[in-house]
Amino acid sequence: MMDLAEFAIKQRLFVLFFSVIVDVTSYFELGKLEDPTFTVKSAVVVTLYPGASAKQNEQQVTDKIETKLQEMGSMWKLCSLSRPGSSMIFIDLKESTNF
Repeated sequence: MMDLAEFAIKQRLFVLFFSVIVDVTSYFELGKLEDPTFTVKSAVVVTLYPGASAKQNEQQVTDKIETKLQEMGSMWKLCSLSRPGSSMIFIDLKESTNF
């Protein structure tokens, strides 16, 4: 009985031909997108509240928006920054989220 290595050595031309056919077929089945599409699942909410202190801005604006955003089942990460007169809320959605 002939093992695979012995067969490959004795039938070099057949193995080479088979390898070339498989390689060429595989090449034509590859995806050809130069720039594949992907969706960025992040957002920033910026609010302005002129004249408010950072504490007022956090209590009256940022906390309320964060509470509503946390009700979303698709949220992965939430981070916020409250400053005098403005706030920023950074939201990242789960990869499994579909639009």
